[in-house]
Amino acid sequence: MRIIGITPTPSDSGRIIISWQFLNAVRNAGALPLLLPLYGNDPELWESMLAKIDGLLLSGGGDIDPKHFGEEMIPQSNPPCAARDEMELYLCRRALEMDMPILGVCRGEQVLNCALGGTIYQDIDTLRPNSLPHRRHDQHLNKVHSVAITENTLLKKITGLSEFGVNSLHHQAVHDLGKGLIASAVSPDGIVEGIEMPEKDFVLGLQWHPEILADFTPEAKAIFDAFIGACEKYEKNDEKRSEEKAMRLIGVTPSVDDKTGRITVNQDYLDAVRRAGALSMLLPLYGDDQELWDEMLSHIDGLLLTGGADVGPDTYGEEKTSLCGETAPLRDKMEFYLCRKALEMDKPIMAICRGHQVLNCALGGKLYQDIEAQFGPQLKHPRYEVPRDQVHAVKLEEGSLIQKITGLSEIKVNSRHHQAVKELGKGLRPSAYAPDGLIEGVELEGKKFVLSVQWHPESLSDYVPDAQMLFNAFVKACEE
Repeated sequence: MRIIGITPTPSDSGRIIISWQFLNAVRNAGALPLLLPLYGNDPELWESMLAKIDGLLLSGGGDIDPKHFGEEMIPQSNPPCAARDEMELYLCRRALEMDMPILGVCRGEQVLNCALGGTIYQDIDTLRPNSLPHRRHDQHLNKVHSVAITENTLLKKITGLSEFGVNSLHHQAVHDLGKGLIASAVSPDGIVEGIEMPEKDFVLGLQWHPEILADFTPEAKAIFDAFIGACEKYEKNDEKRSEEKAMRLIGVTPSVDDKTGRITVNQDYLDAVRRAGALSMLLPLYGDDQELWDEMLSHIDGLLLTGGADVGPDTYGEEKTSLCGETAPLRDKMEFYLCRKALEMDKPIMAICRGHQVLNCALGGKLYQDIEAQFGPQLKHPRYEVPRDQVHAVKLEEGSLIQKITGLSEIKVNSRHHQAVKELGKGLRPSAYAPDGLIEGVELEGKKFVLSVQWHPESLSDYVPDAQMLFNAFVKACEE
């Protein structure tokens, strides 16, 4: 199964996000979608990304900084993300050099155009005042206008249509075409809605969002099928791409924003892995897709189980009580499988907070559904208001993996949990305790590397040496 690297959107809360529709459209076309981490000014990391993927999907999102197409920002433009602009323009240009298939959607179409020297209308309503209303977010599932497809283009070949309806979620658009690009789709008001590069096998930019329509619109599905088909034909050229020189790949499990359906992860995890010298990619979330789960594991060198919602009590043989918070059944199912299979394969595992609890339950252990009610109120563990503060100490067991990594007998940690390990899973042994006796760390002997902690070292790792040491040791194990 080919790997499709999807560029992410940053959020104001320090997370990266992606719409689940992008993941589904790629998966339904027969490929493995992985969300790329977001970094500016890091060519080494960008090259490692390109070495791991077979196709580049430039996703939608915020406005591009007009400086990238030689203009000053007008009031109607939204503040850009410098790191995303820098990374996507680099990835796009290098992917073009490598003849890697590229699909650009909405913002992604504009990135493609700018990467080749084109320009953008910073605001359609301002600069093209007689145009159709293109910012129709309230109608994202509906076809709100048509596009005319240019004859003898890739888009015409893919869809077989001269015209079809599309959704519209943008206020910017292609103005002057970049070098080598042609317009392959135009809306009734003359706005360029599709661009492509005839000299390449597959370089296609679309202003609408086919991923949203792909489940129920044949031409939208056909676009992703054609993109993945081109990725399957993509040949790795050793002069352009060398996986042996690329960084180790760490698979990071995601959270889901229930309100938006977006897949998300805290940037702190990715930063800690990067400082340790590895590349992290966010795994897609699927609750019943063993084929995809096995494919994920075949590509990654280590598994990072992250924090998030409460583990479902049904996974450890208990009824859910009012003490338990929101659970994530689909995530439980995927992470339990990945965890158990990674253990069978002896892949290094690092588990954090919820991930710590997943590891324990995957091996038959049980949890306190609420620490204060079921264990005791001696120490306040849910300190969500100070996520980066060291609020209590943990004692490290002599001779444990974590004690050997840090060289310390006690460290100070943050605390963002209301559940915890109650009964240990098979083969696990405690490696760290809170002052109230609560188990805060476990490990599994007989495996290459299994390190599990209840606190969030990723949120401390940029200023607490022992926190970053854990990620350094994890990545080192992945390299061996």
